[in-house]
Amino acid sequence: DTHNYYIESLELSKVLTSNQLSTWVKGDYPMFGFYGPYNFQNILSSVLIIIFGSNLISLVLLKLCFSIITLIMIYYVSVNYFKIKNPNMVVLLTALSPGFILVSTSLLRDNILVFIIVLIFYYYVKNLRIKNKVKIKSIINIFILLLVLFLIRAYAIIFAFGILFEYFRWKGLQKKTIIQVTLLFSLFIAIVTYIYINYAGIQTLLLSFIDYDRATMGWSPVSGISIIKYA
Repeated sequence: DTHNYYIESLELSKVLTSNQLSTWVKGDYPMFGFYGPYNFQNILSSVLIIIFGSNLISLVLLKLCFSIITLIMIYYVSVNYFKIKNPNMVVLLTALSPGFILVSTSLLRDNILVFIIVLIFYYYVKNLRIKNKVKIKSIINIFILLLVLFLIRAYAIIFAFGILFEYFRWKGLQKKTIIQVTLLFSLFIAIVTYIYINYAGIQTLLLSFIDYDRATMGWSPVSGISIIKYA
């Protein structure tokens, strides 16, 4: 995966700095490699290559910043939410876990996903749980992060529902109300996803497993029913 990301990002960086940029923006640039020109990680890495150069170590060090910030937020959450007496041990165990080391020292995007997840929980703990006040700005920030997470990895919707359920449970809402809000959230995601995939130029960033033809390595417009069933 990391090899494919690097090689394809190099190629995409050339596309983004050439007269083919307009074709790419329209979503008409032909498929290449394994992940293609519209893969999130390829786009991110190609932008970094354009700004900082193609040195692989530099790219990994830039990604490592996400992991460092993640560990800082884990410390905060450990102290202020879980009330752990030795938060340094939590941070140490996280930093030394093989999976965390792997994704932090390679071009795999998973440490960015972990960063977003921890950032969402950090927002939740800092602005909603500790201060015990519901701020529209905090809700909007959390929702935007959830949407970004959903664009990167579709299965993140499970985490989104987890956050919603935890918040509503803490506020003491009845199960019926929780179910209603969850269904509304699902419907919203379904509508946004349908519009995004079928009408936006960059179609292949989201829900890549739906209507994906491995023979042609391409995506086709999906039906609203498929997305509603998924959401």
